[in-house]
Amino acid sequence: MSEDPKSLTHLYRTNDPLNPTEITTIQAELVRQDAAILKLQQQLRNLEVGREKYASLLSPLRQKPLPIELLGDIFAIVIARLHFQLDDLELGSGHTAGRPGVRENVSRARSKLIQLCLVCRAWRDAVYATPYLWSRLDLYWPSLDFDKVVRWFALARGHPKSLYISPTYLYGFKEHQFDTLAKLLDQGPLLEHLELDMINGTSGLGEGGRLYKKMITKLKYSKVYAMKGKRPWDLLTSFSIRIDDANISSESDVVIPFRHLTTLYLTLPEFYEGIPWDDEVGDSPDLQAPLGFSPDTLLGGLTRLTIAQCDWKISALLALLRWCTKVETLTVGYADRDEYHDDEEPSSNFLSELADKGVSLPALKVLRLRNVDRNQKRAYSVLRFLSTPNLEELDMGFAKVEGAAEDGRGYEFEDPEFSFQDCVQLERVVESFGERIMKEVEVAGAKAKREAEPSKSSSGQSGETILQTGLGPFRRLRLRNLYISSKSLTTILLSVPASTSHLTLDSIYSDSTLFQQLQDPLKYVSPTAPRLLYGYLLPKLQILEILDIRRECTHIPDIYGFVASRRPLGLFNVPGMEGTERLRELKMSIIEKNKLKGKKEGGEEELGASRADDILRLVYGINVDVRVVRA
Repeated sequence: MSEDPKSLTHLYRTNDPLNPTEITTIQAELVRQDAAILKLQQQLRNLEVGREKYASLLSPLRQKPLPIELLGDIFAIVIARLHFQLDDLELGSGHTAGRPGVRENVSRARSKLIQLCLVCRAWRDAVYATPYLWSRLDLYWPSLDFDKVVRWFALARGHPKSLYISPTYLYGFKEHQFDTLAKLLDQGPLLEHLELDMINGTSGLGEGGRLYKKMITKLKYSKVYAMKGKRPWDLLTSFSIRIDDANISSESDVVIPFRHLTTLYLTLPEFYEGIPWDDEVGDSPDLQAPLGFSPDTLLGGLTRLTIAQCDWKISALLALLRWCTKVETLTVGYADRDEYHDDEEPSSNFLSELADKGVSLPALKVLRLRNVDRNQKRAYSVLRFLSTPNLEELDMGFAKVEGAAEDGRGYEFEDPEFSFQDCVQLERVVESFGERIMKEVEVAGAKAKREAEPSKSSSGQSGETILQTGLGPFRRLRLRNLYISSKSLTTILLSVPASTSHLTLDSIYSDSTLFQQLQDPLKYVSPTAPRLLYGYLLPKLQILEILDIRRECTHIPDIYGFVASRRPLGLFNVPGMEGTERLRELKMSIIEKNKLKGKKEGGEEELGASRADDILRLVYGINVDVRVVRA
């Protein structure tokens, strides 16, 4: 029999060696106590689980559940984020300019919605009680089914409905799919937005456009065509179409029968790649529009127009835009071009006439150019031909430079012999664009002054006119992904209207002395560059965004010096002595290389930047948001 553990108490008072019997007794006691501990731990876990079950019965959500409306709003945020990820924000039609392709996982939002319904009854009730969750349906062409679409949109009730149909890599286009779409447009639920993507990755190339035209023909002469009441396509206000058919010739038309569109997204093949617009239309270009579009029933009513994968001649693009007199937001995304592609367009009477008067877009407020190739004139030369008296924002995103990584690492910025190239063509185009805007502002100011004279003489009060302030409607300039010399960029900023109050430089790679030059621009630019209005660069600048700049190619203290130099100067109510507006906001994101572990580089520089931020906030009253991103 083993020795009683109580007889081992004397061992706690001595350091005597243990005998074999004592060792065996101690080991057995350890095993027994371990077993007891495990048993107690299991009992504790069982008690905790039971307690959690009882506590869940007293949950506030059980006693007073969230209102169905609030749950629906939460679910709407979840679904909207999935749609946000699916759609491309650059062009708003699900695809990036210059990079066509098949959208993947379009059913993700629909699957998530079904999962929410399976959690519990309360969640299911909230989903079914929220029409917005059922207002959008994304499908692949092979999944298009009339009855299923009708049942889905029935849950959206009176909420505006959107239908997106995308292709797949594995299946081509079938005629019965377009028959189903024709039935939906003729007899299905009322739609506000429709997107038809007929670009296929592998099979069915050339069939999408042909079947679409056949469907439109059937739709026009449908038996239900003369029925009373509104058809689904009568309320359609937004339409997106993507076609890339190899067998479509330059004489083909794209029929869009919807008569009440305000928003149109186009991704079309190279209709006018080799033929100038003059040759295309014959002797009467002013009476026609490209692609057979109706100037009155289609183009004349648009307020938002997006052209993706644009590879047309300038004349064809301008011939389309001249009819869009009500467009407020225009986005043109250019296609990727071959390095040796001919970029020149023969001179023509059509372009010669437009060079003087320009294409008038009186309602245009936002102009976005995407995937602009800085080495090909057609991408940004369209600015020379546009007359935009009410333009508020110009947003230009440039194509990736060959040999440069996405983050700019493809260039050896730290090489002392590296130099950024001038963009002379871009300088000239922006200068011409800015001059046209300023002339239009002067004309509008003179007109306003003449109209104000009678009222001023009758009331005895003097009013400030556009001409007196030198201000126009233009407010924001955004440049993205541009490799440019500091001299060229300074010249461009000198050319933009003086009314610019919001400047965004996103992923701009230039010389490290850029912001030093911006403080005294005339010292560095050519004598032919535009002169400074009121003696200051961008005198009305209030918001400055400098995003994704690389620390190794930017002298950060120069940025702070430029910002500090924007303090109020001059007399704002005295013409010619207005000075500069106070810069109210600085937003900056800096990309820098990851430091080696244990290496303490840049500590003093970061501390200095932090102190500079505090000075700008406290002394100059500027809202500063500076973030550092480790790459």
